[in-house]
Amino acid sequence: MVLGRNEQEGEHQDGIGLEGTWTFADRNHLFGRFERVDRTGLIDVSDPDSEPQVAVQAWTVGAGRDLGRVLTLPVTLGAAFTFYRKPDVLDPVYGDTPVSFYLYLRLRAPRMAMEHAAPQEHAMH
Repeated sequence: MVLGRNEQEGEHQDGIGLEGTWTFADRNHLFGRFERVDRTGLIDVSDPDSEPQVAVQAWTVGAGRDLGRVLTLPVTLGAAFTFYRKPDVLDPVYGDTPVSFYLYLRLRAPRMAMEHAAPQEHAMH
């Protein structure tokens, strides 16, 4: 979970993000993400501070499958859909029900192993 707040001249914009991944059968991944942000500048994109300030939500669901390795790096092929919830005032720019879809091919760095070091004794002088 991530929480954030931008404050400027007594005004604030908040944001929150939650995400998770479930890996099963060692090669398959389901993931989801929820984001909610307060933003200005979504109607007049040339002015990031233009009103109105609105809250936008994005819900993403997706899946990926590990295909093998390239140069020792795991390769995953996947897809995701994102559904948005936003105020009606944004309809002229973004439409009634904005949705996005993407396919991806990912090369992932290997997982780092955590080594447990023995506690060190410190001498007091």
